[in-house]
Amino acid sequence: MYAEDFYLDLMMERTVYSARKTLSTLLPRIPEVNSAVDVGCGPGTWLKVLSELRNREVEILGIDGPWVSHDSLMISEDNFHSVDFSIETPPVNRKYDLAISLEVAEHLPPERAEEFIGFLATLSDFVLFSAAIPFQGGTGHFNERWQDYWADLFGRKGLLPVDLVRPLLWSDEKVRVHYKQNAILYAREKKIKEIKLPSILDGRMLSLSHPECYTTHARPGVKRAFRMFRASIFRSIARRFGGNKK
Repeated sequence: MYAEDFYLDLMMERTVYSARKTLSTLLPRIPEVNSAVDVGCGPGTWLKVLSELRNREVEILGIDGPWVSHDSLMISEDNFHSVDFSIETPPVNRKYDLAISLEVAEHLPPERAEEFIGFLATLSDFVLFSAAIPFQGGTGHFNERWQDYWADLFGRKGLLPVDLVRPLLWSDEKVRVHYKQNAILYAREKKIKEIKLPSILDGRMLSLSHPECYTTHARPGVKRAFRMFRASIFRSIARRFGGNKK
């Protein structure tokens, strides 16, 4: 049996690879990034990778909850801000060249979703965003939604989806499935012309499930559906014949 640290190291290795592959795909296609903020940054993996790829000093800010241990940070403590988004939205009085928020929004109550997206839209004209789709599974997922749900919320804030990341990551088995399935760039409408080779998808095409995710969760979903169907049959039988007993 492998020690828990082995699996944590393996997960971190895949996250670092995912960040490097995703950002390597994205950065050459958008205006130069000299500043970035990651909302829900964890230990700051994506910001660290971004700084390494830029090979120069990048102004960064990582935001995440008080549950993130400062001992685990991969960025300077001075570049980390602690806040619980389920309770409050922090004041950030500047804009960044790029905002990142990956697999975070699903952890917030549904009634916080629009405010959270509005907050991201104030941070940058370019937002790399992903959130868990229905039945994706995970701990503390309160608001799993299809991608077009988030696209609608971003659209209300003037940002449109530019799906230039997922097609280039889709077949890479080393990239964690949640990123290659869900990661979409949202751009201010007036800034889209500055993106190289954009491919804007309408809402009907945004909502996708990666085969890797689908095959992982489909069978348990079928079992749940069968149990619900069987229970409904038993309830119907009980209602039909229960009242005839003497």
